[in-house]
Amino acid sequence: MKNFQSPKLSFYLALAAIALGFICLRQPPADGFLSLTLAPLLLVLGYVILIPAGMWPSMKTGRRRRPVGQTYLSKLIQTVNIFGLLVFIFTFMIYLLTLWPAPGWWDSSEYITVSYTLGVTGAPGSMLLQLFGRLFSFLIFIPNTAVQINVLTALITSAAMMTVYFTVVRLIASFGVGDRENKIPAVMGGVLAALTLAFAHSVWSRATYTNPYALSLMTGALMVYLAARWWEKPDAPGAGNLLLLIVFLFGLDFSVHRSNTLLAPAFLALVLIHRPKALLDFRLWLGGLFFLLLGFSILPAVMLRSMLEPQINISDVGSWTGLWNYLNLKQQGLSFFGSNLLERNGPFWNYQLKEMYLRYLGWNFIGFDNVTSGVKFLGMAGIPALVGVIGIVYHIKRNLKQAVYFIILFLFASLGTVFFLNAPEGFFREMDRHFMPSYLLAAVWVGLGAYALLRLGQKLFARQPSLDKIKKTVYAVVLVMVLPLNMLTANWTNNDMSDNYSAYNYGYNILQSCEPNAVLYTAGDNDTFMAWYLQIVEGVRADVTVINMPLSNTAWYLKSLMTYQSDMPWTLTADSLSEIQPTAWETDTIRVMKFDDSTLSLEIVVKPTIADRYILPQARVLLNLLQGNRWRRPLYFTTGFGQQLPFNLSEYARFDGLVWRVTPEDSAREAITRLEENILYNYRYEGISGVKYYDKTLLSVIKSYYMPFGYLAQNYMRRQDEKNLERLQNKFDELWPEIGGMENLRSKL
Repeated sequence: MKNFQSPKLSFYLALAAIALGFICLRQPPADGFLSLTLAPLLLVLGYVILIPAGMWPSMKTGRRRRPVGQTYLSKLIQTVNIFGLLVFIFTFMIYLLTLWPAPGWWDSSEYITVSYTLGVTGAPGSMLLQLFGRLFSFLIFIPNTAVQINVLTALITSAAMMTVYFTVVRLIASFGVGDRENKIPAVMGGVLAALTLAFAHSVWSRATYTNPYALSLMTGALMVYLAARWWEKPDAPGAGNLLLLIVFLFGLDFSVHRSNTLLAPAFLALVLIHRPKALLDFRLWLGGLFFLLLGFSILPAVMLRSMLEPQINISDVGSWTGLWNYLNLKQQGLSFFGSNLLERNGPFWNYQLKEMYLRYLGWNFIGFDNVTSGVKFLGMAGIPALVGVIGIVYHIKRNLKQAVYFIILFLFASLGTVFFLNAPEGFFREMDRHFMPSYLLAAVWVGLGAYALLRLGQKLFARQPSLDKIKKTVYAVVLVMVLPLNMLTANWTNNDMSDNYSAYNYGYNILQSCEPNAVLYTAGDNDTFMAWYLQIVEGVRADVTVINMPLSNTAWYLKSLMTYQSDMPWTLTADSLSEIQPTAWETDTIRVMKFDDSTLSLEIVVKPTIADRYILPQARVLLNLLQGNRWRRPLYFTTGFGQQLPFNLSEYARFDGLVWRVTPEDSAREAITRLEENILYNYRYEGISGVKYYDKTLLSVIKSYYMPFGYLAQNYMRRQDEKNLERLQNKFDELWPEIGGMENLRSKL
């Protein structure tokens, strides 16, 4: 069939590179050259460069062309390409200026660490991102690993913006307006679409730190671009290859994130609307299946790395069953492939659609309120949304079938995602990151709307030829000012993270809170992932053994601890891991003596916590650790546990700032020396105080710093230590002058 072209030589080279990459990926040790360096290079070369190059169609129509550089068409192409490059450069510069200088919150530090070590991250993983990150960690000459991979994220996002630019230009070209007056409006429409999306809050905020959503946005942008290319010339020789590349990207994107998965039915509608007869061609279905599986073929890379047991090796992925459970989110108690979506976890309209998605859409195209996390009309003044509505109307007017396809695509990216996510009411994190494809499509309409306004301006100004060029220029400048430049200034403060060390210093301060050779229990993502990054990547406080309490319910995590922390003071063995499951338990009082003094001990009451009959494996592990350690190594818990430590150990804990130190010694529990040292000398506060923008995560973390100050102040007041109290107050006022003094601290807690 003329619509498909045979693969080029580079396609077969890609298959060879991928096969060799998988062989190298399985070669021990986990940190060896073959597995950690050569394998990522080969896999990225094969999947990202050689396969697309081998399948890219020529789409030549056979018409004769004039010499390049002498036709209007070639000049137009040069202009289009130059502005696309300028979009990339400009957005990349802005992202670099506002880049995080360290890891961000949540899984940012985890992704940096697993990219650096090519470990196994939390399900469902992001293997393609890790391969990219691993390459950047040794190919880009930046001394800081976190900055290296943050720069990668900025680079990918800028490439996505450039792709959006070319998409809009292609769509305008498909409208069939071919006169010379159309060149500038078409290019301007693409530029305005790309820059509007680039400076939208949800996109910008994730362009400057390591996360999988930027790469997912890039793959989504490529899919939409390929669809626009195919729509323009669906019957050209090789046009069918564009559809195969879309399917390949779907498979490959499954290893990045799941945001684009719901777009699959919409891309099927693309063919159904524009060339329904193509669906009767069995070669399209067979080719589509092959390229979908080819994209999926990157997924076993997770299993191969897990078999080598890298230091971060989350979940039991070392088998095909383990890989399936990993991709299906079984450990999280979910089922990606079999969720009951009809049973809503929260009100569909009032919360899932209105409070979540419509608010997020408002953030990006009406205005973002960085104080309340709501929608604010001032600043952006809703202009992007207005221009986007004009774009939808114009799209329908110029090409109804194409507009219907894009509306279907948008509905799957918005309402479809809302329905599939099924978020519970009051979810602890904002979920705007899951709707990136819908923002991309909205930005396309902004570009079409800007183009329509520019064309309208041309018609109006044509009546006065003497002032035509001046008015057109002024008109275009005004559009640039009210769209991307307006958004740039409105969103700069809440996206300038160039001095934000908040997450880094939070993890650093937690580790520095501990005495040498300590065992530190962590409660969640932010305290655990940042500690992993600091210890594994930067070698900070490697003497501290970090144990994540929830993960200690799993055998695979305990096995990893045994491998990389061989001096753990417990009696657990590899054989005992098979018994890691809820255990029947009756309330019992356990006495834990100090290893060198049988008279110094404490008693803890262990009660069943499940159905008044069982205790979790994490309780057994902690109990084993207490009895095996017998206070040889200092034992700490982060303040992520709140004030209720397991086994009611709060009764025996000393507050040292961001951690609790458990000790059987009464005198040690009364001491405040460590707390003073941490607050006044050990802790770093850069990014914790004097911050331009406080999101929900940072606000909650800052409150955890307020508590040590308040606790120490109360101690000074009880002792009537006015000198030290004044010193503490001065320190607090220096860090958080906006509070108005420690006497107003209570209202902030």
